[in-house]
Amino acid sequence: MHETTRLSYEEGTVNITLNSESLYEIAPPAYRPADYDNLVEACFTKKELEAISGGQTADLSLNLAISEDISDEFLKQQLDAAIQKEEASLGKLSEGMYIEFSAEKTAPGSPSESLSTLSDDVFIEIDVPLYLISEERSYWIMVSNMGEYVLLPDLDPEPDSITISTHNLGTGIILYQDPLDSLADNSETGSHPNIRHFLFAGIILLLALWIFLTHLHKNDM
Repeated sequence: MHETTRLSYEEGTVNITLNSESLYEIAPPAYRPADYDNLVEACFTKKELEAISGGQTADLSLNLAISEDISDEFLKQQLDAAIQKEEASLGKLSEGMYIEFSAEKTAPGSPSESLSTLSDDVFIEIDVPLYLISEERSYWIMVSNMGEYVLLPDLDPEPDSITISTHNLGTGIILYQDPLDSLADNSETGSHPNIRHFLFAGIILLLALWIFLTHLHKNDM
């Protein structure tokens, strides 16, 4: 995916480029910010925004890479530990794919600069690859927030997209959960009698009633 949007920002312009690439056989997903103005304001400083508003031009590039695995073993261990911690309260979480967000800006009169984080949260919608889509499935994205991993919930109900609110850039992972793996669903199911239990109890009652009536009939004879 390679898509450029020319955004008018008061008297100036920001050229916003969205790139996505895949490091394995899955096609790179499309993604989009919910609000381009909000994205610009989260990437540029107040001074830079004033220069853009006055009529100058800036460039912003947002990049998403997906992969099946990552080579950084220490990072993998950190992610695995964070996932296990979340599973204690949520239930089993399955790994979908690794993602890496990066950004680069060129402000008026300044050289290009890589961004390590955004100054404010932005809403980003990511299309889910076809092989991960399931109607009843729940999704999360786990990312690092100043060294501590946080689990970002999917904010939209659609099974083919994930919407998150975040200011974090860097490596993360898409996680998903099917209903049978959810601790909440399992406990809720366990608190209600299964229909087979009712049927079994009904059969026992009918059998007991038949034995009672048979015994009563023999006594009358």
